[in-house]
Amino acid sequence: MNIKNYLGYTTDDNKFSSAILFLRLLIGGLMLTHGVGKMMNFGMLSEVFPDLLGIGSEWNLVLVIFAEVFCSIALIFGFLVRLSIIPLIVTMVIAVFVAHGNDPINVKELAMVYLGIYIFLISVGAGKYSLDWLIFKKNRFTPGCANMASWDRILRIVIGFVFFSLYFSGIVSGLFGSFLVFLGFVLIGVSIWGVCPPYFILGINTNKKKDKK
Repeated sequence: MNIKNYLGYTTDDNKFSSAILFLRLLIGGLMLTHGVGKMMNFGMLSEVFPDLLGIGSEWNLVLVIFAEVFCSIALIFGFLVRLSIIPLIVTMVIAVFVAHGNDPINVKELAMVYLGIYIFLISVGAGKYSLDWLIFKKNRFTPGCANMASWDRILRIVIGFVFFSLYFSGIVSGLFGSFLVFLGFVLIGVSIWGVCPPYFILGINTNKKKDKK
């Protein structure tokens, strides 16, 4: 046992990744409880939630729930961590400097702690014990490694716009409608990227041209 690794800086990548995993599980789980509470009371909160962005109380609440629930889940599993943390950082910045901008430090202290941890995590990444490591360790996120065929990408874009149409035509609304809009953006974004991360995990590749090369 090297006592220096416990008294000072450790260069052990496994220990560092273990510490990041613990921090991801802790901070992601704690924030998830806030988001789930808001989601369960969406109907009541959507009428009184502060309109800090000027887009209406309901959409403000939808964005906060997206950050606190979906981004926290992504953080826990270590999936697209640096991208997932951005909405969480934005949420905490608004909480500290807008929602509680004139409040004393003890009122916004918790939001500042969250903000500091998120900034740390976006700097160091997900660590080895994460889906990011499993998916991206061989640089499979590059455009040259697209695992989606043209028909696969077009189908997702069509489905994404169908979801948009269902929401903006008023056929679906509320939290479910907001979820469809979010899912539509994800489908279109993945289609433009050409890389479906779950395909790597499941061993699926619809890009037959790539396989023949």
